[in-house]
Amino acid sequence: MGAMLEAHRAAHFELIAHATSLEVRDVSALEPQDDGRSSLTLAICVDGETIPLHILLPVAFPFGEIEIFVEAEWGRFAHEDAAGKICPWPDALSSRGPRRLVEAVEAAAEWLHEARAGTLALPGERYELPAFPLRRRDWCLLFDEEAAEHARWAGQLGASGRVILGKHARGWAPEEFRTQDGQVIAHRSSLRPPVGSTRITGRWMFIGAYVEAGYGAASTWVELRTLFPSLDEILKKAWQEDDGDSAVVLVGTPINGTWGGPPRGVHWQPIVFGSYAAARAAAKAGCRRNGKPVKGRQMTPSALWKVVGPLAGKEPVPWARSEDVSRDRLYVRTTPSHRAFESPLLIGCGAIGSALADTFARGGIPRMLLLDKDTLDYGNLCRHVLRGDSVGESKARMLRDHLELACPSIHVDPIGAVLPPRTTSDATSFAEASKAADLIIDASGDDEVLEWLGILERELPVASVWTNSDASIGVGVLSGAGDGLSVNQLRVHVRDAIDRGAVAGVSSEAYRGPDLIVPGTGCWHPTFRGSWARIVSLAAALSEWLTGAARGGRDGRCVVFRFRDGTWHRARSWSVPATRKAVGP
Repeated sequence: MGAMLEAHRAAHFELIAHATSLEVRDVSALEPQDDGRSSLTLAICVDGETIPLHILLPVAFPFGEIEIFVEAEWGRFAHEDAAGKICPWPDALSSRGPRRLVEAVEAAAEWLHEARAGTLALPGERYELPAFPLRRRDWCLLFDEEAAEHARWAGQLGASGRVILGKHARGWAPEEFRTQDGQVIAHRSSLRPPVGSTRITGRWMFIGAYVEAGYGAASTWVELRTLFPSLDEILKKAWQEDDGDSAVVLVGTPINGTWGGPPRGVHWQPIVFGSYAAARAAAKAGCRRNGKPVKGRQMTPSALWKVVGPLAGKEPVPWARSEDVSRDRLYVRTTPSHRAFESPLLIGCGAIGSALADTFARGGIPRMLLLDKDTLDYGNLCRHVLRGDSVGESKARMLRDHLELACPSIHVDPIGAVLPPRTTSDATSFAEASKAADLIIDASGDDEVLEWLGILERELPVASVWTNSDASIGVGVLSGAGDGLSVNQLRVHVRDAIDRGAVAGVSSEAYRGPDLIVPGTGCWHPTFRGSWARIVSLAAALSEWLTGAARGGRDGRCVVFRFRDGTWHRARSWSVPATRKAVGP
């Protein structure tokens, strides 16, 4: 602690020594905070104006973030949060000594100069939402307005209506937007609430911007009322919905992709406040509002609203949290520009299957079908994305729950059928799932399933992925359109290529592994010794290969990976032409 205080004092002295050249005035003494940080205030001259700053030094100074705040009276700008903390350029290359505080103040001065000159966010740069002063962090809206769908709101500027919201594990999602006269604007989102989920009714209103001037979102009722004159009417309707203890109003506005660019999407931010039901219950209990006793039994809703409704002054707007979970937003940093498939049917939700499903889901696949008849055992946990609280439950169903929590916008359909089909019900389930899929992927590791898939009359491409007993060799095949190009025939093709020594660095002994994997009671777990680290990295390699292979033509495709030096290497990848029967490479 003593060393920390000495570092803070040294930085303080360094700042005072440079105060004249920095045009810094009125530097306060260091004030220790309860959390170990030190604070100071100062006034800095920027373009002839004196602007006060509040600075917090981290415990680890000269390492860690130096937080700098500007009072709201000086305006709100891009790269600034609702509390006034500014975000100057990263200082990764700044000194790690007392002078770092001087450099932080210099960066703040440059940031303020650009902010007040209007050059902080330049045309063409990525657009940034204004910071909302959140008052309800316990309530979250999950919405998925895709960029391609924003045009449906083009004629709704200044309009309002009703919205139905469904409860999810981490928030509430809009299921239906209607106009004032009951016309449906948007049906339920891609976020599907759990069976039996609670639903509430709220209101929506669509405005041109979240702020009248400057940058920060409206923080008081009077500011918001200037943006939407009929605000009181909307608030009262939401308040009277009587759906529980909270009334909800979603405030939407078009947003741009870049500064100065055209609108490319819609953002929704919720306002959450006490409902009529809550006010009536409080009134019946003899509570007081605004210092006055309220007798709810004798008061009409309109009379009660006058007492407990939002006031017209500078009271803060109770903005709640909001999260855009659309694929445009969630997967912008990871999704390939052109996916080869959108709705795969994955057979087998075991080690490789679960890792492959997780990889696809986090890559932005919008829908997936999972087929597996088995339940999760404790012995599966060493090689599976699921946890111990799923033991004894259906692998397909629990993997569905896992994926939909990890990737809120995905649709996953679990199917508990047996393959090859044992009953007509199994056959029907597989046929219906195939109709909804655009690619079948076998990750069951079962030779009989692979052989059965190989004799089907296929309308869809079929892929299969597998590994050997110690997960040192990984294989993927993708069926082609010609004779001899079924997944089972391609499996034989790969095996023969390995036996002939045509796959570099992969011998028949290595491919077959030190043990034979025999599915069945008492056999699978002891013989399959591949580690989770190898399985999950193999799934990543196979998903990358499959994403590219599924784009290409009528040929069959094969790949063999070899684990070496701590990672997977592609030993060989080749095509089998569709114009003739498969022959050796």
